[in-house]
Amino acid sequence: MIHRPPTPAFARFAGDFEMLAAVLASLSLHCPSRTTIRQALFIAAVAHAHAMGRAVTLSDIVQTLGDSNERDELTGEVLPMLGKAIERSALVFRAPSRHYPDALSWIEQVADPDDLRKKYLRLTQKGERELADVINALVA
Repeated sequence: MIHRPPTPAFARFAGDFEMLAAVLASLSLHCPSRTTIRQALFIAAVAHAHAMGRAVTLSDIVQTLGDSNERDELTGEVLPMLGKAIERSALVFRAPSRHYPDALSWIEQVADPDDLRKKYLRLTQKGERELADVINALVA
């Protein structure tokens, strides 16, 4: 037999895997082909905070998502879920620049009026439209 049937315990997840595949497929239609799962996780976290009406910083997102199961090769420290270079990786969702001419313009940073060192992330109107299209494709 070529195909081994799943165990009943695993088979109950069939609908969940279908939804996961649909989410990834829909997102892949809107993102560059080299977008990583961690970058997708990052934009989903920003979108969630934005949809909930919460101001969020990059540090907030890194803290909320917590640690990964990976360790730094030199120090042995547990790495954050989004990796060490998420600030650079997140640039794909910001406005185009000399270094990222194909950036998506889905998020922008806004300075806190009371503390200009603190930068909040929020979706742009384009980001709202694109991510709404991702979700709408799932429920259609």
